[in-house]
Amino acid sequence: MASSFRLANLDIGRMVACSAVILHHANRDILRDRIPLFLHGELGVQFFMILSGYLLARAYAPSAASPGRPFALGDYLWKRVIRIVPAYYAAVAGVSLLIWAGIGSQKFPISPEKLPWHIGTH
Repeated sequence: MASSFRLANLDIGRMVACSAVILHHANRDILRDRIPLFLHGELGVQFFMILSGYLLARAYAPSAASPGRPFALGDYLWKRVIRIVPAYYAAVAGVSLLIWAGIGSQKFPISPEKLPWHIGTH
């Protein structure tokens, strides 16, 4: 039933926003800001957050597809945790590997000696 609440065009918009952020970081960290078009990745973050908030709220709005469906905060929070936490820690692991390999931002460099502390804080 959840798939009936998805709007493909908005999902495509979120994909474009994510791509803008990825290109911004690649431009900054790998290309050293050589492509001016990708200097404003924060716009992609804001666009993504707006769309995500709308899509999350829309799934719980009353509609003809879900008459009388009650909102259960506990179920909602549990579903968010099991969806977000594994991806978050996968991202932390991936970024940690890049930092350990010496790849990443030079703006706020993290030494390999301090990396375990940074991982532990997450």
